[in-house]
Amino acid sequence: VRVKRGDRNGKTVIAHRMAYETWVGPIPKGAVIHHTCSNRLCINPDHLQAITPAENTAEMIERRTYLKEIRELKRRIQDLEEDAA
Repeated sequence: VRVKRGDRNGKTVIAHRMAYETWVGPIPKGAVIHHTCSNRLCINPDHLQAITPAENTAEMIERRTYLKEIRELKRRIQDLEEDAA
């Protein structure tokens, strides 16, 4: 989601970056805004943190691995339930 920033130059800014700057403070140079809630549309400042691109990538890889493990466990549970029926 993009919003118009209210400053003089009229730059277009991504909503979560504007939310962070408004309620948390300036975004450090080179930082990206990470959603701790994993909802890319979220603008809740409590769910936003400024981190390096490398940290953001590492967290994304960890989350994908975790979600893959959850899907596999769900599949195994379903197989066990089908075998028990």
